[in-house]
Amino acid sequence: MNILLMCDSFKDSMDSVSINRQIATAWESHNTEDSCDCCAIADGGEGTTEVLVSNLGGHLQQIKSFDPLMRPVLGTIGWVGKKAIIEVASVNGLQLLSATERNPWLTTSFGTGSLIRSAVELGATEVVLALGGSATNDAGIGLLQGLGGRFYDQHNNEVPPGAKYLTRIENYDLSVVYQTIKNCRITVASDVVNPLLGQRGATEVFSRQKGASEPIVKALEQSLAHIVSLFLKKSSIRLNDYRGGGAAGGIGAIAQGVLNGSMIPGIELVLSACDAETRVQKADLIITGEGKLDSQSLSGKAPYGILKMAQKYDKKVIVICGVCEISRDEYTQHGFANVYELSALAPTVADSMYNAAKWINACVEIISKDVRAFR
Repeated sequence: MNILLMCDSFKDSMDSVSINRQIATAWESHNTEDSCDCCAIADGGEGTTEVLVSNLGGHLQQIKSFDPLMRPVLGTIGWVGKKAIIEVASVNGLQLLSATERNPWLTTSFGTGSLIRSAVELGATEVVLALGGSATNDAGIGLLQGLGGRFYDQHNNEVPPGAKYLTRIENYDLSVVYQTIKNCRITVASDVVNPLLGQRGATEVFSRQKGASEPIVKALEQSLAHIVSLFLKKSSIRLNDYRGGGAAGGIGAIAQGVLNGSMIPGIELVLSACDAETRVQKADLIITGEGKLDSQSLSGKAPYGILKMAQKYDKKVIVICGVCEISRDEYTQHGFANVYELSALAPTVADSMYNAAKWINACVEIISKDVRAFR
């Protein structure tokens, strides 16, 4: 059999390349006549830059920027010709902060804007902006500030970066922003479709996992609503109308509404770059996965995007994940053949993360037995 391995990274555990190689080694040790095709995958979150650059034959460049708390940090730009690939997580990712530092009331996406500005100054004619993994919920205002945008309070004083200052903003000047990107196309890669505001919006769905307490959640939603009202009043831009506008704490809305960016599912972008359709057609079995399989996984993340492609060619897809939060009925109804959880084998969830290679090996042994029975 030809086994196609297309697992996304397991957050805080293993990257996509390492996971797929680990599965391949384990699989071929149990099934010596099979061959494994490892295909690194990302869906707009961490690892997207490396996956695209690897598959498209580009290179990486490190650039000075700022982390979510405005501390100096080196960010990464992936180059494919004059196309610059930038991850929000590179400079404004949650992984850059300690557990005690995670608070979206204080963080800013300024560093992402600064990185985009650097890419344009270096000659980029297109920026692909991957939105996953952010530590911010500032409606993308920090990004605009990093691009040269200026935001003012009622006394015409410039407002500093950070979500806690959003309700002070009464006016803005984006002339430098528009001048900067006038010859550069913006493509936005995201794995979510949530709007900016409301029960399915950026704050309600994502801010708690970025460190927001319940009072902060309420304050953030009010702050984003203020920004929506301000842009509607000043520029007739309806930030809450954009599909995926809630991605990366509102960068999805700003990138589309202000930067005139086009939104594309991150998994589609990556699958195209790695010639996934050809590889899927050749496969007898596809193994995909991610750290946590949940309801969000079924609305555009890597496993679901791979499943949809596989179903075109009637290919069997199974999932390896750290934790599964959806029922067997639900995932089989969507079309996954089976789901295997590392945390079901390990003594604790933490152990399944920190000793992922060990539990992947154990998991693959079980899958191999199941597949041999299926054969």
